Amino acid sequence: MGYFIFNGKDSREFGILESVPIPPKAERILQTVEIPGRLYPLNKARDEFKNVQLSFVLGITDHSKINDINKWLNGSGKLILSSDTSKYYNAFVHSAISPERLSVRFGKIPIIFTVEPFRYDVDNPVISHIFTDIKDSQPEKTIKVTVGGSYSCEPLYFFRWAGRIEMTVNGGDLLIIDSGTANGEYTDTYTPSGNGTPIYHYLSPEATMFINTSLRLAYRLEGGVRKVCCEMTSGKFPMLEPGENAVKFRLMPEYTWEHTMPDGTVRQYKHTEQKLLVFDVTPNTRWL
Repeated sequence: MGYFIFNGKDSREFGILESVPIPPKAERILQTVEIPGRLYPLNKARDEFKNVQLSFVLGITDHSKINDINKWLNGSGKLILSSDTSKYYNAFVHSAISPERLSVRFGKIPIIFTVEPFRYDVDNPVISHIFTDIKDSQPEKTIKVTVGGSYSCEPLYFFRWAGRIEMTVNGGDLLIIDSGTANGEYTDTYTPSGNGTPIYHYLSPEATMFINTSLRLAYRLEGGVRKVCCEMTSGKFPMLEPGENAVKFRLMPEYTWEHTMPDGTVRQYKHTEQKLLVFDVTPNTRWL
């Protein structure tokens, strides 16, 4: 018979599953607009999906385990089905647990999980890229990031970089990350511009950042504490598609800003010694 694992515990520790569902595909939300005088409504499928319910029946041979079962089947967690142990659901148990006594020893417990529409990769390995060639003298590079699944995924990105960098995925919208001007150095070195105005060099500080595309959140870790730093980003946080994705990075040497010096003069500055050192992707591969 089949089994399931919820929050790290195997259902076989408590009994035998008498009923195991075949997971259905989640229902896509349909938006319907009725227009007076029109013979039929306008229908548009939204890119949103409903939760799914999975029902099990657990046969038990020891009534003394019921308290442990009630403690286990509580709240939310990862649900892994024996039919495919490489994937998990984000699942919730919120309905009543009502054991049914069949005899002095035997009983059965109906269990209903409410699960989110997608299944996720249990292993979810980090795809790491370390660079030595994205710098001022070589400002552009495109890499390939291949992910599995059957639906676009919402990855966790990690960057270690200095300066101001553009990122695009598959030629889509720009994401810009900027290491800022808090810890770098305003120098007296400059480059003449086309109109004769000197553009002074700012030594860009190294920075690190995580971007969680699912939470729409950018943050860094300081002493193990998460510090939100969305102000260091602009643009959309890109998702990844199943298969091969073209991820392009470009340093932005043309970006300048004004800085007031201690003597009151105003100078134009630009990032120098820009670089991308590390780009990691935790894809959060998912299936519908």
